[in-house]
Amino acid sequence: TMTDKQYAQAMALRGMMEIRLGQTARDKTDRADVKAVAERMIKDYLNWNDGMVKAAKKLRIELPSDLDSKQKGVLDRISALSGPAFDQAYLKEVIHLQTTALTMSHLEATEAGVSGFRHWAGITIPEIQDQIQLAQKAFDVSTVSKK
Repeated sequence: TMTDKQYAQAMALRGMMEIRLGQTARDKTDRADVKAVAERMIKDYLNWNDGMVKAAKKLRIELPSDLDSKQKGVLDRISALSGPAFDQAYLKEVIHLQTTALTMSHLEATEAGVSGFRHWAGITIPEIQDQIQLAQKAFDVSTVSKK
């Protein structure tokens, strides 16, 4: 299991990644459903980051201020794409990131040592599930239209 510190840091990084990917998708895609996924990710993660920052500050947990090199590489790779290839890569990455976030949040919601993160994780679970469904639906459309 993760410590509260590891969870907070991982979710903060994930939030930065989702916001940056969402901003890129909002600018690059022509599809309304992909823009909707991007807007949702940006809005949710900006809201969640506020709560995460407050909880981390209270617990004296230092959060990362920038993406790590692996995430920067993923962001650069996806950003270099365009058209349907960009849309598919973006949606696939959102689904991957959010599936991981869902697993981490389920664990945190049941096993967190700090009630603030347990509560925060529990609140985010239904939202993350909705995000995955929204992205999966858009991804399914992009794979059908590609055939």
